[in-house]
Amino acid sequence: MQREIITVQIGRCGNRVGTKFWEIIANEHGIEPDGFYRGDSPLQLERIGVYFDEMRRQKYRFRAILIDSESKILDAVYFSPYGDLFELDNFWFCKNNKCTKGHYTESEEMDVEMAMDIIRREAEISDELQGFQLIYSLGGSTGSRFGSSLITKMREEYPNRILSSFSMFPTTKISYAFVAEPYNALLSAQHLIENVDETFCIENEALRNISLHTLKITRPTYYDFNHIASMAMSGATSSFRFPGQLNADLHELAVSMIPLPKLHFLMFGCTPLTICNTVKLKLFKTSDLIQQLFDERYMMTTYNPRNGRYLAASAMFRGPISMHDLETQISNIRMTITPGYIPKNIKLGTCDIPTRGTKNTAVPLFNTTSIQKIFTTIRLKYKAMFQHKTFFHWYKSEGIEEAEFMEADNTIKDLITEYKQYEGVPDDEDWNDEVDDRMQAINNMEQPDQK
Repeated sequence: MQREIITVQIGRCGNRVGTKFWEIIANEHGIEPDGFYRGDSPLQLERIGVYFDEMRRQKYRFRAILIDSESKILDAVYFSPYGDLFELDNFWFCKNNKCTKGHYTESEEMDVEMAMDIIRREAEISDELQGFQLIYSLGGSTGSRFGSSLITKMREEYPNRILSSFSMFPTTKISYAFVAEPYNALLSAQHLIENVDETFCIENEALRNISLHTLKITRPTYYDFNHIASMAMSGATSSFRFPGQLNADLHELAVSMIPLPKLHFLMFGCTPLTICNTVKLKLFKTSDLIQQLFDERYMMTTYNPRNGRYLAASAMFRGPISMHDLETQISNIRMTITPGYIPKNIKLGTCDIPTRGTKNTAVPLFNTTSIQKIFTTIRLKYKAMFQHKTFFHWYKSEGIEEAEFMEADNTIKDLITEYKQYEGVPDDEDWNDEVDDRMQAINNMEQPDQK
């Protein structure tokens, strides 16, 4: 049984990145813009039902829901090369820009309920829904604030389904898309901590660094950023979409990568990366891919994963590579480089279908305490504005009190403290027992028949 994942993309950023993501994975599964399968491998169809719905024999549509306050963004998606594969009834346009005001206005409840109607309808036609995948930005207006309200409602209605997100974190080196971005990021982060099970972290600054320094793009645009993020997202979801033994679904990912409930923020990346509309037909050595796994130049966040403690680690190798060769190369590299460079507990997987435009790729996925720095940055940017109450009157006029900001700030502070608590913990028996208890609890989670 193929257990479905429904993708909900919210706001300008979420819809632009999401649209590129769908274009990439459709190509990987051999799906043409007209929806028909014209691939060359049975592996492309073996688990295609996870992300695609077969309308009639070998004609597919995306399991996607699109939400925004700007009709032109949704229009651009609909008229994109793969636009016909999005279900038109799954587009939700927040009229009169209401949803930019977020989860504190009277009209918000109606907007969220209408969006939930679409989600319920899509869930009802699923045979065995495993969970949801959200794509949105923490810093903008629609994605962050309406997205947070929607996540809260989804958590209430689907408590036994996994909520996963690809979340775009704001940066300090690219001008704010929205002047009150630090406030939105703080409030959104609180909802991620409290209501989401798995968060794949993406920083705009990391995408910028990859464009400038790794891919040598002189003047990168958001189109380049979206392409890079989508390549990594394709890799991160490949274990859900193609047959294999590693992290085969959202539930298994939670078991293997998230030992403690709140520490569910994951670093991930992809190597090699390509420039838009180009291919890399070079077959990279397995040893080179392994060493690049831990290079922050290929990660979707700016922080070096080795500067923290690995709570869990996995890597998916896509393309022509055997598990025996992979394990041999890992063993050889461990003997020649700095001890601890490769985590002892790393889990490995292979996928015969490579990332689009490449012959072979490696996709790292880490749960490391160094991710705490992304939340430290959010707090610092928020405090710099809040101490002068800059733009706070906008939020106060919508009924948001100072206490709500303080609560969100304390939630993030507690998360940072928890990461620091385990940063210096040795690999002793007590730690392993705590992790084992957490994983057993996840495995015992009930999965009711209701959708």
